Amino acid sequence: MRNNWQAVWNEVTTIASNLGIEIKLPPGESLALRRNVSVGKDLLSGSILQNLYILYATNVNGGLIVRCHAAKRIKERFDVLWNYLDHSAAVTDQKARTLATQYGKDVDKEGFVNEMRHLTFVHSSNFGKENN
Repeated sequence: MRNNWQAVWNEVTTIASNLGIEIKLPPGESLALRRNVSVGKDLLSGSILQNLYILYATNVNGGLIVRCHAAKRIKERFDVLWNYLDHSAAVTDQKARTLATQYGKDVDKEGFVNEMRHLTFVHSSNFGKENN
């Protein structure tokens, strides 16, 4: 909300002007302080506030959904780095190849697959848990 106050303010003024409601700002008030706007009683009616709340909640929800999907994609992409013991050797190799392909300019595919195999072996040697 704090980063989109201008968009919210524009939406409020558009709705108010379409309804023929005048919005009066105190003199010298900055855009950041417009939360305490003096408006006519019609603008404070339940249906307008509900519509503004729904608009705001929808925008927040949409932003959260985008962030959750992005976090899920990152988790799935780098899953092989922290769940290598939970996967079979074939799945670990496949996930390591996929990750190396996505970062082909920075990572040697077969070298990365071998490093993941060695990581699994070193972990097994030190802690006794074997790969499936």
